[in-house]
Amino acid sequence: MELANVLVALGGERGHTVPKRNVTPAEVAILMAIHGEDAVHEIEVQEDTSDRSGRAEVEHLYERYKATDPDTGKFIVGEVFPGRNPDLPKTFEALGLPDELYKATSRATPAKGKAKKSASQKKPAAPKEPETPANEGSGDGENGGADTSILD
Repeated sequence: MELANVLVALGGERGHTVPKRNVTPAEVAILMAIHGEDAVHEIEVQEDTSDRSGRAEVEHLYERYKATDPDTGKFIVGEVFPGRNPDLPKTFEALGLPDELYKATSRATPAKGKAKKSASQKKPAAPKEPETPANEGSGDGENGGADTSILD
């Protein structure tokens, strides 16, 4: 059976998320039955696999998840996987989960030359030269013709 590391939103609340390591596809199905269809997310399938038999996995699930269905009073494990020898999913693909529940493996980046810069990313405009009155800056003397009589 495949194994994965996942995040579980307790009671479906993303603000109350806990990590679980090395869970099987069958365990993910149980967690989803308990906490909600989209409660298990950031699923990261591992290279390691479990050699636990189907029967041993069912026993493991009954030991770990003693929750019962409030409507029927039956164990959740028995509700999700009924029968004496249920057929458990061995791969995460067999669960048919949407891609959004799997951990992203890369970050989207804009194509070069196609992204528009936001206002905060644009280069600031060059400062404008201050305007000078017509009588300033047009002479030939010291200080470029500026009026320095007030300094005397």
